[in-house]
Amino acid sequence: MDILLVALHVMSNLVWIGTIASVGWLTVAAAGQADPARGKLVAELALALYKRGAVPAFIASFAFGVLRLAADPATYMRLHWFHGKLTFALAVIALHHVIGAKARRAAAGSM
Repeated sequence: MDILLVALHVMSNLVWIGTIASVGWLTVAAAGQADPARGKLVAELALALYKRGAVPAFIASFAFGVLRLAADPATYMRLHWFHGKLTFALAVIALHHVIGAKARRAAAGSM
């Protein structure tokens, strides 16, 4: 069961980071379009990818990580790399929300 949770957590992370990077790239591409209609279309695509890809992958990654941590919290608290990983995860979660907000603003046409 442990290896399954780790595998699901890692796969969710890969999907999450890949989609959030794509959302960021599409949001920047939307802002750089000469044709406003095309820019809005690209921004709406970025928002759809955020809602349908990044958010579910984030939820899955978070859930599998919490389940894994709940299985043996004492061990994780003693591992030298865990606090660095947790700090990095919190930074990526913040970035996830910032990129999502920018995608929402771009799709609304305010960028």
